[in-house]
Amino acid sequence: MTDHPNATLIRRGYAAFGAGDMATLDSVFADDVVWMVAGRHQLAGRYTGKAEVFGKLFAGLGERTGGTLEIEIETVVADDHQAVVLCHHTAEHGGRRLDVDAIDYYMIRGDRIVQARSTNYDASGVDAFYA
Repeated sequence: MTDHPNATLIRRGYAAFGAGDMATLDSVFADDVVWMVAGRHQLAGRYTGKAEVFGKLFAGLGERTGGTLEIEIETVVADDHQAVVLCHHTAEHGGRRLDVDAIDYYMIRGDRIVQARSTNYDASGVDAFYA
């Protein structure tokens, strides 16, 4: 079975994120993308526009994980307007270890992600890691 085009878009975005490929990431997200991150940690909150998503959220993830963050996609479910990703995050930094399952939800318009929401199955563990 062939992936839905939006599942392919999402997989391309995750691969680009893992490779630090900002040109591809730029092509995946709408200019006015809104990304919401659940939790009570330093990176939790709302990011509006590519400048904040890339410059604050993505850069913050790199800083807070020492560049060790790895995201393994387990499942992508997509239709014409949205995608859901079940994934697993691991990282080690500053004597702390992150090992958590997560869910990312994306709204897609045309061929761009316009909204994203990230949550996980261990809120206190993620909060402690990103503290």
